[in-house]
Amino acid sequence: MQAEVAKQIAIDAGALAVCTYHDIAYDNGGEIESAYKLANARYTAGKYDDVSGDRREMTDAIQHAVGESADSCWRCDKWK
Repeated sequence: MQAEVAKQIAIDAGALAVCTYHDIAYDNGGEIESAYKLANARYTAGKYDDVSGDRREMTDAIQHAVGESADSCWRCDKWK
């Protein structure tokens, strides 16, 4: 669950984008620091009380989600 939440935080913060055709997240070059700030704010607000791990584990999960994402939608790239 933590990985899915981390990916969604990165999307919400603009660190990852989602292909409008294929619903695939990719790294669009957005600032990962904005995702860290958003996660911290949501932790402070108590939004992630049901997610295992602490803030540090979440920032690590965000870093992993962004780092493992492709630079573009791989399905769209097949047709280029």
